[in-house]
Amino acid sequence: MMKRWGFPHRRFRWGMREFKSIPLRLFNEVSNGKVLHIVGTSMYESSFRKKIYTMRGMYHYNYNIRSYVLHPMLKWTEKMVYDYIESHGLRLNPC
Repeated sequence: MMKRWGFPHRRFRWGMREFKSIPLRLFNEVSNGKVLHIVGTSMYESSFRKKIYTMRGMYHYNYNIRSYVLHPMLKWTEKMVYDYIESHGLRLNPC
């Protein structure tokens, strides 16, 4: 795919489509659409996400993957994530 389209970048996100959207859509089709995708993104990760998720909300239908999506950490800040990790004695991922 890289030979065909080059490196993915923010204006041409073919990697997102090929490795996430298409496989999720195919999975939803074989599951008869009875799938809820739980995603760990936060609206504070970027100004674009804040704008989009302020309109969509925590629970919405994603037409690209043809399924409902739930964002339980949507309004979590980075500090809230680290506070949760610390309060539950979780180890940080070294990556």
